[in-house]
Amino acid sequence: MHRVMIHPASYDNCRDAVDRAFEIFPQEIAQKKVVIKPNVLRASTAEEHIVTHPPLLRAVVEKVEEMSPAELVVGMEGNGPASPELREIGLILAADNGVAMDGVVARMMGLDPVRLRFLQKAKAMGLGEFDSQMVQIEGKMRILSDFKLPPLGGEAIFGNPEIQELMKNKTLVRPQADPELCTACGDCIDHCPVSALIMKENFPVADADICITCFCCQEICLEKAMTLK
Repeated sequence: MHRVMIHPASYDNCRDAVDRAFEIFPQEIAQKKVVIKPNVLRASTAEEHIVTHPPLLRAVVEKVEEMSPAELVVGMEGNGPASPELREIGLILAADNGVAMDGVVARMMGLDPVRLRFLQKAKAMGLGEFDSQMVQIEGKMRILSDFKLPPLGGEAIFGNPEIQELMKNKTLVRPQADPELCTACGDCIDHCPVSALIMKENFPVADADICITCFCCQEICLEKAMTLK
């Protein structure tokens, strides 16, 4: 049974949530080297919320210095994180397992985590569970109303059972670059975790047999050129 904490917070009082996270998920870090891994997608201002916000990072660092993991976000919706629409959420989540965490976040966004292939693969590899019966919530989970999912990743087809059934076929949805927007910068290729993208005639192309539809290429694209089709 995995545990996920959900704690009300703002950037002004996020230390309280961090303290609670370490209370629920105690870490034996005395005499150990600790790596604190913030989200650092690219250079950006704090107000863009593309990277872990400084007050939250500071709270975690200060906590670790006193005796390590929590995750936020103001959150992002739509085609983030490189080109997000920001939304006030006011929660901090922490967990003892990343798969369980992502499963809870998906449900909060109104998305069944079963539809996310990277979670299916992580579960198959024994990295964790996202089934609600295997996750113990510490706090109160609420669905974020009208949460905007990435294009063709949710809101446009969420209520269409026929399309949702088709999406179970792993060959249906793959990243595809818009030739009108793509600048052939290669960022999507560099950030693909399974090397499924290659450049053909100055245009990124995905190998359908390798792609795991993790959406990293879509998230990293500053030009918003990568879509799922």
